[in-house]
Parts: sequence; C-alpha cells; structure tokens
Amino acid sequence: MNRIDIINLALRRLKQTALKSLNDASLRSEDIQSLYENTLDGLLARRNFSFALKDALLFPLKDENNVRGEHKKDIFGRYIYPLPKDFIRKSFANRPGELFAVWADGIHSSGPKPIKMLYVFKQRDEQKFSAYFINALVAALCFNCSDKLNLSSEDKNAFWQECEAHLEEAGRIDAFNMPVQRMPKSDFELAHEEY
Repeated sequence: MNRIDIINLALRRLKQTALKSLNDASLRSEDIQSLYENTLDGLLARRNFSFALKDALLFPLKDENNVRGEHKKDIFGRYIYPLPKDFIRKSFANRPGELFAVWADGIHSSGPKPIKMLYVFKQRDEQKFSAYFINALVAALCFNCSDKLNLSSEDKNAFWQECEAHLEEAGRIDAFNMPVQRMPKSDFELAHEEY
C-alpha cells in the first residue's frame, strides 16, 4: 500500500471521491495531503514501532567561536549534540538515568562522550507499515479532516476511538517484532558463572 492508497481509503471513509494521483490540484487533495505527514508523524511519535526505529551515534558540536576547539554548550553547561534530520523522538540512549533535553538546535546532555541513541524517525515508506497501523492512520486522517467537512462531534469521536483501538493493536502486534532486550548480568551472576 502506498500514500495515495492510504489517502483514498480515508477519502472513501469520508464519502469523498478518490484521488487519481497525488498531483491532483483540487482543494480536497491539498487539504488531506497537507495533513498527511503531520498525522503520520504524530502516530509514529506515540510508540516505538519496529518499522520506524533507527540508531545513531551522535558527537557534540564544536564551538566555532572558540579558538581552543572546545565543544558548544548551552546556558546550563550541557553539551549540544546535533539531531538527525528525520528525528521524531528519542527512544533509548546509552546513558541510563541521564536526563536529555531535546530542543530545536539538538539534544542537550552532559558529555562530551558520544551518545548511542535509538530514535523514532520520519518513516515515509508506506510499504513498511503494518495493516493495523495503516488502519490507525486512515482513522486519524478522517479525524483530522472532519472539521473541514463539518462532521458531527459523534462521528469525529468515533474516528478518534477507532484510531486509538487500531494503534493499540498495531503496537501489541509490533511488540513481537522487537528484539528481546536482556538486562546485563549482575556482579553476583557474573561471579557465579561456570566456565
């Protein structure tokens, strides 16, 4: 399933005629396409879907104004690490217990060691989406378009409830696709291992 298929599913649910192509210049096409990526990113941000996770190794920014080549810091003395362009949110970082601040200019943290990070990214390959995630996306698009079509609050609420149910099921099923994460062995376990 591709983007136009997903958009047309939403349009049919809203009792609108389907688009023949994404180049359709109609107001209806422009409205739903303008909502598509924000709606998609909003759903991706809600969970760690296996099809929308990437890892990255981040290094702190160099301070260009400093002749000694020191790293750039914020007003709180935290190091600034640049974020990937397709970043939505941090899922995991290699510094457990450390607080990270994500701001427009990057992720702020103590440093200057590199950060190994797993993050949710702006997945645009619709072929990777699961069936339940597509159903959630279609319902979310219907919900977001409902104001322009003057749908009743009951219809709007029904789309939201449907989106939530499909998203929950998509997350439950996708959890089976996630790699098993094991806690590192404790000192006691390591001391009592047989060799």
